[in-house]
Amino acid sequence: MTRHAARTPADFRTASGRLQFAVVRGACLTALLLGTRTAVAAPPPAPAASGGPTIRMCSAVREGATCVDVEMSPRRPFALGRRAASDGADLPPGPAAWLARGQFFNDGGRRIFFRREGRGPTLLVLHGFPTSSYDYAAIWPALTARFDVIAVDLLGSGFSDKPFPYDYSVFEQADILVRLTAALGVARTHVLAHDYGGTVAQEVLARSNAGTSPLCVQSATFLNGGLFVDAQNLTPVHYLLDSPLGVPVGALTCEPVFKCITNSFAGDAGRNGVVDLEAWWAILNYNRGKRVMHGIIQYLDERKRYEERWTAALACAPCPVAYIYGAEDGVSGDSIARRFAEVVPNAPVVRLCGLDHYPHAEAAGRTAGVFHALHDRFGTPSAGAPPSADRGAVPPPPAPR
Repeated sequence: MTRHAARTPADFRTASGRLQFAVVRGACLTALLLGTRTAVAAPPPAPAASGGPTIRMCSAVREGATCVDVEMSPRRPFALGRRAASDGADLPPGPAAWLARGQFFNDGGRRIFFRREGRGPTLLVLHGFPTSSYDYAAIWPALTARFDVIAVDLLGSGFSDKPFPYDYSVFEQADILVRLTAALGVARTHVLAHDYGGTVAQEVLARSNAGTSPLCVQSATFLNGGLFVDAQNLTPVHYLLDSPLGVPVGALTCEPVFKCITNSFAGDAGRNGVVDLEAWWAILNYNRGKRVMHGIIQYLDERKRYEERWTAALACAPCPVAYIYGAEDGVSGDSIARRFAEVVPNAPVVRLCGLDHYPHAEAAGRTAGVFHALHDRFGTPSAGAPPSADRGAVPPPPAPR
């Protein structure tokens, strides 16, 4: 895969860039001397059942927890079982509750975490890098009031498996989403995607546009994300993680450095404690997630290599598309919004003043209001609509095997 040729962007010459570089370098040296923080361990995956795809439900998240594989028959592609549970011993209360209310899809022996709640049309929500579906915790009640929401932890993120070493790819992430939604009986969905998840959504949309996927995208709304290579403004941290130093930089990152860097993307909400950085840090460390950051961030190279395909996915989309963004984001704010308006001239672009890279976490109510207003414009059924046909077709859980 094509690599970036240069690692000396102008960002390194700015005061902010020099500070970020110094902080990461200092963290690596400190971690080498003092050792890294103990990671939260996840239960090892068990082999997939031979009869076909399965949903795996875990009774606990501690090592040694037992898992039940529920085989999905061809006529009934998905069966609900016991939800994943946690005693909260290793995670802060928020992430522990989020994990307990979710489920695991067994994708060829790899566990993919997802949480599904709500009534109405299906909404697939995708998170950014290097965080998880928990980014949507604050906005979750507003989304589930109108939609049947499926929030997924992409492979290598959140509570999903994090294979290492591994060649992570946007295309495989899209494959997994197609298999998961098929297993859930979902053929049509709206999409809400942030950051890295936006790039994955572009690939899902490209397949839907071409009619080559069983999953039909009904609308796609993007939150802050580097949808266009020529308009994104990467920071020194991006370049370091994407460089040959990426594995040690990621693995040796400590909590103060993570919070310092994330605060620079979360604006006042991060500094004032509105964004739960402690929870985000705990989830990143779940199942040794820091070491896979270098592998996941290869999506930057894929953005460059497949820019034409993913830009065309937006330009040629037969469904409504929109961009909602925090105006204070220097990475994927105004520059991406201007390019989005050029590529899709008639699409809504909503600028949220005073917000940074995580509008759905920084100001959940405000972001939800804009999102619902867009769907009123799209003609999506309003709150209180009956459950989607896909959701209603879910059969009762089978007896444990």
